[in-house]
Amino acid sequence: MNYFNSDIREIFINHYVIYVYLSCFGTLQIVSAISNLRGIMILSNPKSNKILGIVFLVSGFIFFFSAPLFINSLSTGSGFSRATMENFASVRNVNDIDGGLHGTAQFLLFFLGCILSFFTSVIISGILRFLNKKSETLIVGKKKSRGIFTLKNYNYYSSLRLNLKGRFLDDA
Repeated sequence: MNYFNSDIREIFINHYVIYVYLSCFGTLQIVSAISNLRGIMILSNPKSNKILGIVFLVSGFIFFFSAPLFINSLSTGSGFSRATMENFASVRNVNDIDGGLHGTAQFLLFFLGCILSFFTSVIISGILRFLNKKSETLIVGKKKSRGIFTLKNYNYYSSLRLNLKGRFLDDA
């Protein structure tokens, strides 16, 4: 086993988690804006929230695929040197034996990035709604809805509380 394998793996894992986090966060913001789920949108305006989501989504791709150009001593397939525009495509094509990720680790890191992006979205949107103190304006045309659709009128924490309370009341 080569000395640089653990270094490559650490860098690759960090970059992969950041990539998945940014991409999932952007996707979640775009989907919440399209579905009008204002309870998990970061920005109150759906159009600006879509733009924010697109920025995060694109920045994840740009970061993941351009980061090797700015880091010294990465594996370039034939050896360890700085990635250039000619060989930068081969830098992200790392076999799991040579420092890449095997399927199980890749799945777990993808899951970690998705969960972190969801919690970040929920926490930031909850804090911003609390700081704006405009929770009254969030409830427009109050309609009985269940499940994820309560996010159209409430933030995540209120929606969760209402869904749990309503679930136990319906069973009784």
